[in-house]
Amino acid sequence: MLLVVSVLLKKGSRISNVLLSLYAGVSIRIPLLFFEIFSLGPTFTFTRFGLNTFIVLLIAFVIEKMLTEYDKIKFMIARKS
Repeated sequence: MLLVVSVLLKKGSRISNVLLSLYAGVSIRIPLLFFEIFSLGPTFTFTRFGLNTFIVLLIAFVIEKMLTEYDKIKFMIARKS
């Protein structure tokens, strides 16, 4: 997963997109969802899934907005080397 993230960063993806891809790789796993549905129930599973999705989207965009232009420039320079 980290290899995919490094490729996205080198290609110039926005930081929020990179954070979202990390979330997709870690949090949304089909076997985990099936396990949760059968062991904890569909109500819990879909509530957790919906809340996780909303919170991660919120965090990704808040982090990107919190970065200053200096941070973004420093990040771009580090990415090129």
